[in-house]
Amino acid sequence: MLNMESGATGPCPTDMGENDPEEVLKLILIGNTGFGKSASGNTILGQAGQGWPFVSICSPSSVTQVCQLGTSGYHAEEEAKSSSSRRSKRKKVVVVDMPGFGDTHWTQEQIIMEVSKSMTLTAPGPHAFLLVLKLERYTEEVKRAVDMIAEVFGEVALRNYTVVLFARGDDLGGLIEEFLSSSDDFRGLIHRCGGRYHVFNNKDQGDRQQVPELLKKVEKVVDFNGGGCYTNAMYQEVEAAKKEEKLSKSCSIN
Repeated sequence: MLNMESGATGPCPTDMGENDPEEVLKLILIGNTGFGKSASGNTILGQAGQGWPFVSICSPSSVTQVCQLGTSGYHAEEEAKSSSSRRSKRKKVVVVDMPGFGDTHWTQEQIIMEVSKSMTLTAPGPHAFLLVLKLERYTEEVKRAVDMIAEVFGEVALRNYTVVLFARGDDLGGLIEEFLSSSDDFRGLIHRCGGRYHVFNNKDQGDRQQVPELLKKVEKVVDFNGGGCYTNAMYQEVEAAKKEEKLSKSCSIN
């Protein structure tokens, strides 16, 4: 079954995996407007053949105006299921699609508010963040999105919980390794994210391996973190540190 809820009006799915947390894999999509974020969410969830949960059209501003949540059955190869007791229990994938970071009419405060909603929708927290990027040059827009992840979720979110997801793999003229070798900035970002990346061709829904392969990489993130997720406590710790830094700067000025 495929389902979608709005972070603004939908209920908080606090019971997802509450009886057995290992049954649900929870992901948060992050990226700039127009980079293929919502389309990537549809690719992950659309394997069930039940339709598209996220609106994905060409637009100069973010089509996703509030956090949206979609769910589908867990899709993995049989050998991947048998290789991990945690994986063998998976029944559902939960994906939260956030508003694009690059939308100019969104203030940072509004985006941070939606970030808080994304944490609520994935309570007790996501297993991984998928940083969705286009296969093009490393722009200032990309840098802002990466810096915002570090600012909002903390550097630990990039280092331990983020997979860089290159959308529009159909634009790739050669191997992804060749593309990365031509950009110090992208290589640095991949290194900052623990060497984790994946390529999607959102136009090729016939490729039934790209989603299971991504989920296997996410499961490695879960294994790396001892089976845990990025928790609300980690998020609150980052928030507290920012408030303390802001107070310290205010005191030094006065």
